[in-house]
Amino acid sequence: REGKQLAGSAGIFIATNQHNPGFNMRSRKVDFDLATADTGRIAEALMSLLKDMFNPKAEYHRAGVWLGDLRPRTHLQIDLLGGIDPDLHDKSQRSMAALDNLNERYGKRTVHYAAEDLDQTTWQPRHKIGMPRFTTRWDEIPKVAIAKQPAD
Repeated sequence: REGKQLAGSAGIFIATNQHNPGFNMRSRKVDFDLATADTGRIAEALMSLLKDMFNPKAEYHRAGVWLGDLRPRTHLQIDLLGGIDPDLHDKSQRSMAALDNLNERYGKRTVHYAAEDLDQTTWQPRHKIGMPRFTTRWDEIPKVAIAKQPAD
């Protein structure tokens, strides 16, 4: 919404570890009848896809979502046969504007969807391999000291 764009489609993928036997990657995409910027509508569609794809016995290593068929918010395309309700789009736009205004006024993520609520106390990614991060973390830059050698 910040970029004033509407998504005509959205997709999701999940994958197990490609270095383990039984690697499995699945992806699905949904096309919206009417392009949207409604977080609730997008999340609902993606959760429906995820329910069909998810295997509770699999150990997933990676997951992601994407939005596609992006177009400017000012270029809303409705059909000539009347199968798409522009009033529903307007209602969605007002709802998302209200949510954005509340978050702007009272602080980021003051109002959000429950599906977004993966805070640090309930979920954290597993870090099995501790790679050095000194190229991106100031506190992990290696320290070098030069010691004086005693004179003979």
